[in-house]
Amino acid sequence: MVSQNTFMPISFCLLSSHNDKNVLCKAKTTDKRTLAYKHRQLAKQETPDVVLTMLRSAKDIPAKFVLFDSWFTMPKTVIRVKRENREVIGMIPYYRKDPLSIPR
Repeated sequence: MVSQNTFMPISFCLLSSHNDKNVLCKAKTTDKRTLAYKHRQLAKQETPDVVLTMLRSAKDIPAKFVLFDSWFTMPKTVIRVKRENREVIGMIPYYRKDPLSIPR
């Protein structure tokens, strides 16, 4: 039997803190018209926003599922991806303080 599933990495983004005090190596000043500046601005956004930006850039790829590492499988992110008409595969971390806070 031949599997009809294909796992293909589409995009990735290095993330950075949006708070300049938490950044270890400051980026050089770059021209705002460059791709490097756009990548830096994307890296400074919050994780759910970066995920949605990457999903929207891959909107022409007929993928039904998005696979997440447990580090990024947060309820807020899952909800926003579902609104983009994609299913999510990933382990949701257990929240010790309030496990019932996960939206259902």
